[in-house]
This record gives sequence, C-alpha cells and structure tokens, in this order.
Amino acid sequence: MPRSSLHTIVTLTQQRLDSAVKKLSIFNSYLQAEEKKLALLEGYRNNYQIYLHNSMKQGIAHTQWHNFTTFMQKLDSAIDEQRQTVKLAENNRNAGRDEFQTYQRKLKSFEALLKRQQQAEAQQQVKIEQKLMDEFATSNFIRNTMNSMDQ
Repeated sequence: MPRSSLHTIVTLTQQRLDSAVKKLSIFNSYLQAEEKKLALLEGYRNNYQIYLHNSMKQGIAHTQWHNFTTFMQKLDSAIDEQRQTVKLAENNRNAGRDEFQTYQRKLKSFEALLKRQQQAEAQQQVKIEQKLMDEFATSNFIRNTMNSMDQ
C-alpha cells in the first residue's frame, strides 16, 4: 500500500515536535543557569549588606562608605540586568513550551486522522475481499450447477 500524504505530514510533524523538545530543553537549561546567576548575585548583595551593617556598628570611614555604596550600586545594576536576562529566558522558555504544545496537539490530531484513514482502508479491503469471495462462490456454484446439468 503506498504511503499517503498523511503519513508524510505525521512524519514531518513528529520531526518538528522532536526539534521543539530539544529547543525547550535548551531553553529550560538556559533559564536554570540564569536563575542561578541571579541567586548568586542576590546572595552577594545580601552578604555585603550584612557586612556593611556589621561594619557600621564598629564605625566606618567615609571612603569605605563611598566605596561600599559605589560597589552596591554596581551590584544592584548587575542584579537588574540579570533579572532582565532571566525574564528574557523565561519568555523564550514559554515560547518554546507553546511551540512544543502546538506540535504535540497537531501530531495527535494527524495521528487520529491517519488512524481513521487506515481503518477506512481496512474496511474497504474487507469489502473487496468479501466481494471477491462472493464472486468466487457464485462462480463455483454456477460451474457446479452447469457441470451437474451436463451430466
């Protein structure tokens, strides 16, 4: 039986689904890595905040205060940038998940259509075989009847 165009569509959709799975995996890994970087930066900030608090109890020089505030501003800026990177990674992951789900739904639909097509073809084949059997039986009956009359 020749392959139908529906087989081809199912195969192509499966390939696209596989590709979407790979991309989603990459997006998930990237998001996790970026979230770890953000957590690390926020941890640094908290540690330096605690350090400042403890230093202020003991007294802190103006230059140290200035250096600390400058450093904290840079750290806050890095945290803001990292939050933007995490947000972008989340958006990419969400788009990848949507693509995956779209191809998953399409594949399921195409497979259902293919199954119906195969069932219809099987029913058609059964009808053809039944018709051939009926014709064969009729032909045998006629032949046997003719042979009986000839004798």
